[in-house]
Amino acid sequence: MVSRKDHVKDLCTAPEEVLSMESSADDRLQFRHTIGDVFVEETYDIPVTRSALNLNLSAKLPELLDELTRACAENLDPHIADSVCDWTPLNPNTVIPRIICRASNRVFIGGPLFAMKTTSSS
Repeated sequence: MVSRKDHVKDLCTAPEEVLSMESSADDRLQFRHTIGDVFVEETYDIPVTRSALNLNLSAKLPELLDELTRACAENLDPHIADSVCDWTPLNPNTVIPRIICRASNRVFIGGPLFAMKTTSSS
């Protein structure tokens, strides 16, 4: 990503509402109108998850890195191996969500249960 200094400054000084994934999703998907007020107003799960994850991040980091390595190898290596030139086209909209999903599941579900689920579903 290429950016000018003033763009970086804008990002650094932007308020939480502008950079918030929650606000962006609500704005784009109009949750208040499609799902209802309760879904939009009761967002206690986000800070609870964030604080629990922050407290355990140092313990979960090795698992996260291991899963990211495996997920990247499984999702990126086939594209690279099939390439006959130096440049390999890749659709990030299909690859990146798979990698993020695997890493998230490994952290939230845990290694043994996650491994059992992935091997039994394939």
